[in-house]
Amino acid sequence: MSSRSADPATWFAAVFLTAALGVVPASQAAEPDRSSGPRILDSQLRLAESLIGAIAKHKPGENITVSPASVAGMLAAVDLGAGGILHAAIRKTLQIEPGTTASQDVDALRAATARGLEDGPLTSATRLMFDRSVPPTGEALKRLSDAGVETTTEDLHSGGAIADIDAWAAHATHGRIDHVMDRVDPLDVMIALNALYFKDNWAASFKKSETSPGDFHTADGRRIRATMMHSRLGSFRSPGG
Repeated sequence: MSSRSADPATWFAAVFLTAALGVVPASQAAEPDRSSGPRILDSQLRLAESLIGAIAKHKPGENITVSPASVAGMLAAVDLGAGGILHAAIRKTLQIEPGTTASQDVDALRAATARGLEDGPLTSATRLMFDRSVPPTGEALKRLSDAGVETTTEDLHSGGAIADIDAWAAHATHGRIDHVMDRVDPLDVMIALNALYFKDNWAASFKKSETSPGDFHTADGRRIRATMMHSRLGSFRSPGG
């Protein structure tokens, strides 16, 4: 969706992650810090706009969908083993404001995306795959495991790795995504994965009989006709509106 900050899918993805801060059960190893919610929502919206802007330059006129929560989950997991320079780069990429709450916000992102509700409508999982040429230390594996991040060490440049990635994605998304990548670059020594899955009923559902054509304004100012859902039950907020 290339409508930049007004993109409802971008807004949903950011709110989706912020909601996860409030629904991951306390019994999990790393419970999210809910006080980070407003800051994370703001940083996720900035990250989403940055991603859409960068992709739109290479795909002008195309519909663009991004998942800032998945990017955050992967980078927050990598952050566990990062040094000072990489720490700073990850936080800058995630649009997290520098200061005393930066580490707290990264920890909250990791906790919200590493583990989800297996029996609930919202699930999230993060996986780091290391090539056998650079195996992580036992201490690193323990830190990742304690944070709820799944890890594997294998030959990433074999055909088996691609099949493993696709099988993991299919399981994590309940069969919605069954193919992720076609090849692994010869220089790759780690692959970071994150999957978000959400399926639930509307609290106030849209009636099919009230769906009708309407005007949709594109990012470049054009007006096109599209099928629109309507509801008489209330107002729904979107960025800038």
